[in-house]
Amino acid sequence: MTYLALYRKYRPSNFDEIVGQRPIVRVLKNQLKSGKIGHAYLFCGMRGTGKTSTARVFAKALNCEKGPTDNPCGVCRNCLAFQNGSFMDIVEMDAASHRGIDDIRDLREKVNFPPSQGRYRVYIIDEVHMLTQEAFNALLKTLEEPPKHTVFILCTTEPNKLPATILSRCMRFDFKRVSLGDIAEHLKRISQKQGLRVDDRAVKLIARHSQGSIRDSLSLLDKASGTGSEVITYEDVLEILGAVEDEVFIRIALAVKEGNPGEVLTVIEGVFEKGKDINRFVEDLMYFFRNLLLLLIKCPPELIDLPLEEILKLKEIASKYKKEEILQILDILKAAANEVKWTAVPRIVLESALVKLTMLSPPVSVQKEYIKSEGENKAGCDKERDAQHEKNQDVAEREKEKEKKEDPKEDKKSGRSASKTEEKEGEEEKTKKKEDEALELIKAKWQDVVDFLSKNGKMLLTSMITSFKVLPEKMQKNHLTLSAQEASQGQLDFIKSQKKLIEEAIKIITGLEVNVQDVKIKGTEGKKEREMDDDLVENVIKLFGKDIVEIKED
Repeated sequence: MTYLALYRKYRPSNFDEIVGQRPIVRVLKNQLKSGKIGHAYLFCGMRGTGKTSTARVFAKALNCEKGPTDNPCGVCRNCLAFQNGSFMDIVEMDAASHRGIDDIRDLREKVNFPPSQGRYRVYIIDEVHMLTQEAFNALLKTLEEPPKHTVFILCTTEPNKLPATILSRCMRFDFKRVSLGDIAEHLKRISQKQGLRVDDRAVKLIARHSQGSIRDSLSLLDKASGTGSEVITYEDVLEILGAVEDEVFIRIALAVKEGNPGEVLTVIEGVFEKGKDINRFVEDLMYFFRNLLLLLIKCPPELIDLPLEEILKLKEIASKYKKEEILQILDILKAAANEVKWTAVPRIVLESALVKLTMLSPPVSVQKEYIKSEGENKAGCDKERDAQHEKNQDVAEREKEKEKKEDPKEDKKSGRSASKTEEKEGEEEKTKKKEDEALELIKAKWQDVVDFLSKNGKMLLTSMITSFKVLPEKMQKNHLTLSAQEASQGQLDFIKSQKKLIEEAIKIITGLEVNVQDVKIKGTEGKKEREMDDDLVENVIKLFGKDIVEIKED
C-alpha cells in the first residue's frame, strides 16, 4: 500500500476534528442545524490552518443522506463516496492552474445542471486570488445569483487581492493561526495513533516552528519520524530543522551584556561550521530575546510556552538587562533578519549586527570603574573648593585689616567706591581662577572622556573627535568652547549636535556640570580680528594717503 503523508492521512472528516477554529466551526454547525445555508462563502487565512479541510467537511455535511447535518455520519453512500473521491457533486478547482476566463465560462455552463447524487452541488475554488480580472468578472453574475442547488466556497491566503465586488457577495470567515497549545495537543494525539514516542520538548519545538500551521507541524513530525530513533528527541528535531540549541542563545545574550564581541564571533563561527540555517537562526534569536522581554515586563508564563526549568534559567539572564536594551536589540536583529534574506554575504551581516549589540552598553566592570572614578573626582573637586574657600576668606580678612590701618580722614565716598571696585575685581579674579581650574581638569581628563564615549558605542563621534583633534579651548561662566582642526562646517555641526553626550561624559568623568556652548576651528577668532585690523589700515591709507600714514606694531 502506498504511504500517505500524515497531513493527508489525518485530514479532518468531521467538524470535531478541525483544530483551533472553534468560532468558525460553531457558526457553520449552527447554519447546518437551522438550514440557513448561504450561497457563497469566503474562507481566508494563512496556509495550513484548515480552510480547504473545513470546506470539504461542510460540503460533506450538506450532502450527507441524514443531512444537512452538523455531524455527517460517515457511513452513508454519499459520505463513503466523498471519502473515496468518487462523489460527483463536490467539485474542487485549483484557481492557480485554472485561472483564465475560459475555465470560468466552463464552470458557468455546468453550474446550471442539478446535482446527480447529493442535495447540493458544491464548488470549492482554492487560491481564488489567482484568477485573472476577466475571470472574476465572468464569475461575478453567477456568484451573485447562483441556482438554488449550488454553493460556492472560495479559499484564499490573500483576500486583499480579491475585487471588492467579489468580497461583498460572500460570507467571509477568517481562519486564525492555530495556537501552540492546540498544535502540541494535536501532535500528541497523532503520535499516539501512529505509535510514535515523542519527547515533550520536541513536540513544543515542532509546534513553535510550524508558526500556527497544522499542515506544517504534521509535515515536520512526519520528517522527524524518519530518523529511526525509538524516541524522537529535542536534538533530533533541532537537526531536522537546522536550528541551534538554546545554550547558544544564552552564550550570545551573556556576551552581549558583557560587551564581549570575541565570544559572539566564536559562537557564530560554530553555527556556520555546523551548516545551520542562518535565517532560522536569526528568527530563533529574536524569539529568545522576545522571551526575555516578556519576563521583564512580567507577562503570564503561558505566553512564553517553555518548560518551567527553562523559564527559570531565562529569568536569571533577563535580570541582567533593562527593557530598553532588549527593545534596541530586537530592532537591530529585525533589520539584520531582513538583510540576511537577500544579501550574498549573510555571515558578515550577521556578525556586524551582533558585534553592534555588544556596543549598546559598556561592560559591567567598565561601568563600576567609571562610577568609582566619578566619586573620586567629585570628592577631589569638593576638597579643592573647600581649600579655595578658606584661601579666599584669609585674603578677605587681610584686606579688612589693611583698610583699618589706612588714614581715617580720607574721603569716605572715594573709599567706598575703591572698596567696591576692589571687591568686584576680586570676585572676577576668583571666578576666572575657578574657570581656569575647571578647564585644566577637563583637559587632563579629556582622553578619559573620549574613551568613555567610545566604550558606550559612540564610534562616529569619537572618530571625529580624534581625527579633527577636538580639544577643550575656553571656559567662561560654565560654558565650554571646544576647538577643532581642519573640520568642515558639516562635521562641526555634527559634533555640536552630540554636545549632550559630551556634557554627560564630562560630568561622569570629572564631576563637573558644563554646557558645551560651541565648537570652532582653532584660531578662527584671532584670524577674524587680524582681518578686521587689515581692513581698517587699508581704509585709513585710502583716506589719508600712503605717505602720511605710519603703521606701528604694538
